[in-house]
Amino acid sequence: MTINDAQRNMSERVDKTLTIELIMNTNPQIIVEPLLLSAVEAARLLGISRSKFYSMHAAGLVPLPVFLGGCVRWDRDELRAWLSARNPKTGLLPTRLQWIEIQESRKCQTA
Repeated sequence: MTINDAQRNMSERVDKTLTIELIMNTNPQIIVEPLLLSAVEAARLLGISRSKFYSMHAAGLVPLPVFLGGCVRWDRDELRAWLSARNPKTGLLPTRLQWIEIQESRKCQTA
């Protein structure tokens, strides 16, 4: 058996497996992650309790929320970016004011 034959054989097996899985899964679910998170969802994303998240928000330790039709929400992508801005030496996350400064400096660099 040549390498091409082996690759073709593997490809056919994969195609058959995918076809069987698609046929067996008659109710596929598409998971859509919301762009904006409630405090409960934001806390879950960060792995902390809701009350801890609210206390961090009150202390100015998390990014500012978005106000949407009377609802308070946090931007999922911004929370992830904020987490990635953690100081590698100390492990500390930036405060809200530090985060705003980081964002402003990034805007200046791209402009």
